[in-house]
Amino acid sequence: MSDSRILAQEELSRAALGRDAAVAIGVFDGVHQGHRYLIDRLVERARQEGLATMVVTFHPHPRLVVQP
Repeated sequence: MSDSRILAQEELSRAALGRDAAVAIGVFDGVHQGHRYLIDRLVERARQEGLATMVVTFHPHPRLVVQP
């Protein structure tokens, strides 16, 4: 993806610039082959539907918050 950004929670509502968006939510702790495949499909489908794309990830890993 050419336009990658890391956004704080309060910025998420503005991230799609007023457009509907296709969103992937997960723990993207490094973009390995599986993540790359998922993101590529997200972008492909979003283009077909005329949607913005967004990936939401977590830091720290949710496991560290739920089971400290």
